Amino acid sequence: HIVSVCLSIGTLGDDVSAINAVINEVIENHIVVVIAAGNNGIEGSEPFNKLGRNKNAIVVGAINDKDQITSYSSMGVDGDGNNLKPDLVAPGGSAIPGGRSIISADSKSDDATAAYGTSISTAIVSAAINLLIDAKWGTWTEWNNQDLSKLAKTLKAILLMTATETNLEREDDPKTDIDESNYSPSLYSGLSNSLKDEHEGYGRMNIQAAIDALTKNIEINQSINNNLTSSEINPLGNHAYARKISLQENIQYLFNLTDVDENADFDIFLFSNESNQFGEP
Repeated sequence: HIVSVCLSIGTLGDDVSAINAVINEVIENHIVVVIAAGNNGIEGSEPFNKLGRNKNAIVVGAINDKDQITSYSSMGVDGDGNNLKPDLVAPGGSAIPGGRSIISADSKSDDATAAYGTSISTAIVSAAINLLIDAKWGTWTEWNNQDLSKLAKTLKAILLMTATETNLEREDDPKTDIDESNYSPSLYSGLSNSLKDEHEGYGRMNIQAAIDALTKNIEINQSINNNLTSSEINPLGNHAYARKISLQENIQYLFNLTDVDENADFDIFLFSNESNQFGEP
């Protein structure tokens, strides 16, 4: 079963119509396509991978082990006023001196290697698609019994809606003349700006929250006790809490967030169980 495709290739050229047509055809066949944002950081007028402008694919930038956007993760674009990329970020390792790389299996048998790049982040997100399918449907027989025409976009939407802002400055590379931290993600502040920005998209991937959003429910009039932390305090901690809830049309509901630090930044979002045509929540 092929459920996701990881594209670690890229181009700075302008004509990507042919490969975009192939990408869209793959997605129409119920396969999630995940594309690397590129490793050009903030260099040049358009550092972003041109393939990453595809509206239907998941486009991924990189964070380091502190949850900062890496110095090399390509700053994104808003191609047509309604197509802000990347979509989210995932671990990709650091390129700065003393930074941590990603350790993984090498192409050689029984060997390991260390590397960094948005290609690694993309592979991690592609693998997360398989984790979501296993958590929700368990077997390929059960998966094949589903209406696959919508599930590729559903899986994309689940990952995006459970991502969280890093609220951290971009990692600065001391080897460059530019201070990369001046090109950092914005913080969502309500209706005045978008949930996405050109550095981290919706934010860092939270695979456990994505699994919970697919597999767990909460009921009306139910109290929930949970502990969340910021990327700044603990990059490995829980940053999102996600559940399904059924609400009736034309009825008002009140959601209370209590017993929290008054200086903390919390957001509560209600997303539809239907994504838009591109898999955006």
